Amino acid sequence: PPVLDVVTSTAQFFVSMNQLERQERIERERAERERQERESERQERQREADRLERLERDRAERHERQQQAQQQAHERERLVDHIRAVGQRVDHHGDRILEQLKTPHHRARSRSGAGVYPNNLFGKEG
Repeated sequence: PPVLDVVTSTAQFFVSMNQLERQERIERERAERERQERESERQERQREADRLERLERDRAERHERQQQAQQQAHERERLVDHIRAVGQRVDHHGDRILEQLKTPHHRARSRSGAGVYPNNLFGKEG
């Protein structure tokens, strides 16, 4: 029986070692799975953060482009108004000159070569 006890205890030792190794392997695999899950979650959070950052950047760029377009439209409108105003002044000035050219007094002075300028600008008499 002492030999049997040694064999039995040796067998129990190996069974215990086998169980310990299996438990350690299971624990390592579980720890690895948890690590992979955490890494996967971290990557997912990073992807979501990147996506939100892209959305915000795109929104800001759209807003900037919209503001620039509004500013350009306002500038174009201002220039068109200015051009119209200049055109109206030119038209008005042209109309005044035409009216002056139509007046008999002015035509008579123009034929004589004196006082060709509107309103007798240089004081010449016709």
